[in-house]
Amino acid sequence: MDNMNKVITENTKVILLLTTYFNASESKSFSPLSVNGYGYFARWLFRFGYQPLDLLDDGKLKGIFFKWGNQDTHIEVKQKVALSRLDKTISDITFERVNALIGRGASLSMALDKWSSAGIWILDRSHPDYPTKIKSELKDQAPAVLFGIGNPALLRQQSIGFVGSRKCEQADLDATETYVNIINNLGYQVVSGAAKGVDSHSMITSLENGHCCIGVVSDSLFKASATSQWRKHLKDERLVLISPFFPEAKFSPANAMQRNKYIYLLSQASVVVRSEDTGGTWEGATENLKKGWVPLIVSGHKQPNYIGNQEIINGLRKAQITAQEVNTATEDSEWLKLIKSTTHNVEEKKISSHTEAQTSFFDTEISTPVSKESTNQSLKLSYANKDELDFTDTYVSNSSDSEQSEITTTLEPTKDSNDQALYCLPIDTVDMPQGDVGSDLFEADNDKAQITIPNDSCEEGVIKYSESIDDEAKSLSDHQGVPNYLSMPLIDVFYKQVVHLIEEKNGDKKLVELDEIKDRFPDFQIISKTAIEKWVNHLVEQNKLTRPSRMKKFGLPEDLK
Repeated sequence: MDNMNKVITENTKVILLLTTYFNASESKSFSPLSVNGYGYFARWLFRFGYQPLDLLDDGKLKGIFFKWGNQDTHIEVKQKVALSRLDKTISDITFERVNALIGRGASLSMALDKWSSAGIWILDRSHPDYPTKIKSELKDQAPAVLFGIGNPALLRQQSIGFVGSRKCEQADLDATETYVNIINNLGYQVVSGAAKGVDSHSMITSLENGHCCIGVVSDSLFKASATSQWRKHLKDERLVLISPFFPEAKFSPANAMQRNKYIYLLSQASVVVRSEDTGGTWEGATENLKKGWVPLIVSGHKQPNYIGNQEIINGLRKAQITAQEVNTATEDSEWLKLIKSTTHNVEEKKISSHTEAQTSFFDTEISTPVSKESTNQSLKLSYANKDELDFTDTYVSNSSDSEQSEITTTLEPTKDSNDQALYCLPIDTVDMPQGDVGSDLFEADNDKAQITIPNDSCEEGVIKYSESIDDEAKSLSDHQGVPNYLSMPLIDVFYKQVVHLIEEKNGDKKLVELDEIKDRFPDFQIISKTAIEKWVNHLVEQNKLTRPSRMKKFGLPEDLK
């Protein structure tokens, strides 16, 4: 992997197309696959020897869904996955839905440019920095990708989770600070949800103590990473913010509830500072008790205790572990015993497997803590090693390095603690806005933030024309007939999809209106509101499109039909 610009495989891009939104306003006609949907679809595809890239071949895609419609092909896979409502999951995954999702090549290209410009990196499930416990415990429900900003090596450090209500009193914050001081003295960093209240206070205390921390974000990763309270620590590489959700997602209670499990699975033990008997903190704590993921420690700093705290201490039916109570007077040595002790050792827990491939996928080896030196790295735009990626993390790619796509951002090579080549975007090159920002952070027309398109690909709002428009994209090895749209320059992808829009028109004179093109590419808002018109006019100047009248309608020149 000598080429610094080649950082993300075609297979990873297909997985993103299947599972991720790329902008806040794109069409919701076909929503990306859910965690359960992707988990089952990936397992089924792997069972029959398919890889992600096969979905880009029209012939193979039709063959896949012909087989998918045969209920007999699902019998074995259903026995190997622990997902509910499988029949509904299977029926929701249709040829039309998948075909629409993988047709969003231009949206993907623009999203990757935007995310890399913001310093965001992506981990797929085969990357060594993808948390092992999330894979081993959640299995097919593990997120297909994790988005993050900051130092990914921190994901392998020993952490203690902190959870609690957004609504809290000063006594709750004081207790949180006391507990964080103790676990820092014991050599642990904090992992929490980066939300107002107990979450952010525990993280800030750890950072101010000179330690590191992990924040699991449930809404906009862009917004969280740009706030003043986190920006300095991101630059110092003592903080990593991650999210399994679309990096521009708005807040939703459902995402906040789902986020809690990742806090527990990234920790060696977790502390409930304040909980009611309903809500996200309660749901997360009770799920951990039932699943037995990590030791659960509950604060008793307030007497009588909060109702949720006390009920968690009292125990639940069908719980695998029992919560233990602490208060601000609990000694460090007692804390260490509570962190290390549980009814079963989660780090040594063996995951039963049905096949050799499944054992490989759910490898439960826990990484050793990284050294202090290994955390002193640039912010990484890191993706999976191409030799380890597939739907279920066991496929070995036959693709060569030259078959990976390019990103226009200049990246710097580095090595992580496993000596695997990664590609870095130095933090100084990320133009983070000052102060808090809203969901419109990356609209170029907004004064709060500007994204600079690299000079080698943009000139006064017009992306330079690429001669590869005239040539059919080369087929990837062992995939003759698969159009390599995902690795084309962005203008090429744009042109190909405009041609497709025109060809869909009925009648002798096939013309498409400018507004139709704008509706197809809402992503252009991140460049400017007039960028899309400039791109179309540029293609007219290059005789790739024609404008037969003063009306803003465009077609194909006769020699291209």
